[in-house]
Amino acid sequence: MGDVNELKAFIDFLKSNIGFDFNVNFFNDRLKVQKYVFLAKFLGWNHNYHYNLYIRGPYCSELADDYYNLDNLELYKSPINSLDQEKFVSLVYGKSIHWLEASSTMMSLYHNYQYQFKGNYGSKLIETTHNLKPNIPIETLKQAYADLMDNDLLN
Repeated sequence: MGDVNELKAFIDFLKSNIGFDFNVNFFNDRLKVQKYVFLAKFLGWNHNYHYNLYIRGPYCSELADDYYNLDNLELYKSPINSLDQEKFVSLVYGKSIHWLEASSTMMSLYHNYQYQFKGNYGSKLIETTHNLKPNIPIETLKQAYADLMDNDLLN
């Protein structure tokens, strides 16, 4: 299980910096939190959530347990100082749910199966993600890949 206080601070950060007002009752909000927390790990937030690749991309059941327990929690610390906040906001601000699903899936594939993506891995990574996510437009996949590359997240 992660640190619920850190998660609360991160969700407060999301509201203040990208205008994301999390509502646990909305599936898309829960999906976004899963992807935001996953991507934040690669931008410096050293949280304890462990993900597996699932239907809609990387998923962490412990994170799900934690975000259902946020309501009556008082924040006592701001634990996300390690997060490159400017880079994170730049990466995710205004991005669609498809982009979040595509980029987090690519990051998961790349970091879990790097040996398969040696050499010209860009097209292979996009193709593999497209095979897993045929519902996501190819242009969204290409944009997600480009954004991850521009932010040095696939290296």
